[in-house]
Amino acid sequence: MDDGVVSFAPTRDEYRDFLEYAHKLYENGLIDPDGFVQQAADFLAKGAAGRLGSFGHHSYLDIVVGADKMDQYTMMLPMQDKNGNITVTGRNIDGDWFYDYYKISATSEIPEVAIRLYDYVNSSEEIVTLWSWGPEGKVYTVNDDGIKVRVTEFTDGITNFAQARQTYGAGMSGFWIYPKSMYSSWEMQPRDQLMEDFEELYTPYLCETMPLDQDKQEVVDRRAELFTEINTYIQNFTAESIMQGVTDSSWQEHLSACEKLDVATYTQDYQNFYDEKSIAE
Repeated sequence: MDDGVVSFAPTRDEYRDFLEYAHKLYENGLIDPDGFVQQAADFLAKGAAGRLGSFGHHSYLDIVVGADKMDQYTMMLPMQDKNGNITVTGRNIDGDWFYDYYKISATSEIPEVAIRLYDYVNSSEEIVTLWSWGPEGKVYTVNDDGIKVRVTEFTDGITNFAQARQTYGAGMSGFWIYPKSMYSSWEMQPRDQLMEDFEELYTPYLCETMPLDQDKQEVVDRRAELFTEINTYIQNFTAESIMQGVTDSSWQEHLSACEKLDVATYTQDYQNFYDEKSIAE
């Protein structure tokens, strides 16, 4: 997003700059060649074994490299582009809330009951905590000050807190609303302080994000159909360019390929959505 204008990142000049720089890293052995094909389990195994130098990840640092190696890493901002700009993509929600995770079937005979379930799950901090984290005693205890403390000793074959949350609760991603303010009722952990520091570092560089809402069904269907081919192509093109390099000729061929994949329509759909929702707001 640039001042309300949606563009397709992989066709921007900045994307070519990224590919050229990443190719230099690859040529000098600074990018894991397995990184283009490895699964999440392979990535985490390398982190646990201390085989990751620098990396990006969406979750807590200790999940990737283990609590014993957290202090060996430090956060860094994305590098500046050739114009000196730093761009960070963020999210609209301050806390845990996936606004489009709750769906009711169009053929449901009792949609009002499904809505009551949603209302119930989000009716109190206690119930939201049960769904999002799990039951007291299994995932957390409450100290004398009324602060929730994460359990550190587990049973049932569970070895860490993240696994406990996914086992006893419904997981980290769901249709409950857990605003950041609720986290004040939890004991601050080193990993939580790290996330606080992360937010403080990145916030000044956050770029504009897409408004939250659902698009028209026909647009959603068209977008999904276009995305399948576009995404496969972009992933392959990116990997190939990082490994083999990008030239004027290959970049022009890339732009032509994106045109044939109807990236223009894909991008315009997002532009229309942004314009409509911005006016509504």
